[in-house]
Amino acid sequence: MQPNQPPSLLADFKESCKVCEGSGRKLGYLEIDTLQPHLSQKCFQCQGRGYTLTQLGEDLLELYRPAIQQWIREELARADTR
Repeated sequence: MQPNQPPSLLADFKESCKVCEGSGRKLGYLEIDTLQPHLSQKCFQCQGRGYTLTQLGEDLLELYRPAIQQWIREELARADTR
């Protein structure tokens, strides 16, 4: 959190990625049994977002996932009828 800023509501749901330290980028090599060039440069832990969900964030996402999926289906159906 930046100094002199109020705490964010989302601070309870996400945390800075420990692998890339919040930058979203991981340069160099990725080790998986052998050395492979890491060409995409996105962090493999957070997929370039710079944060990961806390347990509370994961639980809330799981709780709201059916409603979000239903909302997406409704929006796609509405877009098809236009």
